[in-house]
Amino acid sequence: MTAPGSRRRRRLWAAGLAAAGLVGLALSGCTTGDQAADLFAVTRSGSVPDAYVLVIPRSDGTVSCDGKRHLLPGKLLIEAEDLQPELEVPAAHAVTLASGPRPVMTYSVLTPGGHFSYSDDSPHKPQAFFTLEDFTTQVARTVCGLPR
Repeated sequence: MTAPGSRRRRRLWAAGLAAAGLVGLALSGCTTGDQAADLFAVTRSGSVPDAYVLVIPRSDGTVSCDGKRHLLPGKLLIEAEDLQPELEVPAAHAVTLASGPRPVMTYSVLTPGGHFSYSDDSPHKPQAFFTLEDFTTQVARTVCGLPR
């Protein structure tokens, strides 16, 4: 018999993989005719309610929150544009940081150059990962309308 928590983790993992696959198609240039580019995609999941969100900021000043497009305020667009090049190095090296002892949120990031993942309590995170966590939380709250 499988523990209920294990089934839930597998479902969340499968949902994350499916979302990453869809995001991969978008980041690889499969567009609907517009010229805006996805800067990166971050899937946040976790052990607390409302942890899950898929955020994709775009160069046209919009952001997709779980598939729904919203306007991205100028300050957050600049932050996303500044953050994007910093995410390319860990993505190109497919960095996967182990969780620390008490992870709450897990981040899976896809860029045009690759993919990386880590948890909020992963040791030895670069500053860009902290900035990405803050960016994701701000967008989730102020743009997507989520509580976290």
